[in-house]
Amino acid sequence: MDEPPNTNPLRTAGSAEVLRRLDHQDTVLRLLGEQLAAIIKLLTPAPQEGPTTTEMLQAIVALLGEHTPLLRDLEGHALNLTRELPRLVAHEVVLAQRFGERQP
Repeated sequence: MDEPPNTNPLRTAGSAEVLRRLDHQDTVLRLLGEQLAAIIKLLTPAPQEGPTTTEMLQAIVALLGEHTPLLRDLEGHALNLTRELPRLVAHEVVLAQRFGERQP
């Protein structure tokens, strides 16, 4: 009749070498994991070392909110400059043609 399958692992010289290498890799990976954990711990700032990113962003948003009128005014002047600059340059060219070059 049919015999039940053999469930005992077959140990050979090759399988012993594979197991030895797996044990070595397990040790190496564990040591690398410990080293990475130590590096992450060193690079992670302590909580009391200044404001969090969220707090800094909130402060920036608050400052922008406080200075919105000034920023809009500056933006308006910058946009107006592109319209006014050609007229101002043309005016200076006409003055230079009429009266010669002016000293600042």
